[in-house]
Amino acid sequence: MSIAKELPDVHPFFMQDCPLCGRSNRMVVKGLYVYHGKVEQYPDMGYSFCNCRNIFYTRSENITDEASYLPDDNGMVTLPDPFFAWPNPHDFLYWNVRRYPILWDMEEYCRLLEEIGYEVIWARRDMSPESATPQHFHIRTRK
Repeated sequence: MSIAKELPDVHPFFMQDCPLCGRSNRMVVKGLYVYHGKVEQYPDMGYSFCNCRNIFYTRSENITDEASYLPDDNGMVTLPDPFFAWPNPHDFLYWNVRRYPILWDMEEYCRLLEEIGYEVIWARRDMSPESATPQHFHIRTRK
């Protein structure tokens, strides 16, 4: 029996279409925001997962302050890394549906950069809790 046959019905509102392949997927993680210094979950906004590129994504209408995805003038890209979301996804504080339309897998994002003409010099995960960017990945590129 398929696992899809065992999952409960999902209200269409909680289905989101992948911005890359168009496939509709259920919302799997609620978005987070900070209210009076406390991390809260949105009741109606979150991220779906699509394996077309191993991405988590949210609806474009949720975005109010979009992050830059292209390398800066120094060839650097720094983005939250969903690698750090497991084993407890709600300990990952970057499910920010107002800023990140897509949360990329680092290796998959490196492949995308190469496809659009960048050479990836190195890619690293930020494992240090004392870092200014914990739970992010950093990629150095050259055009």
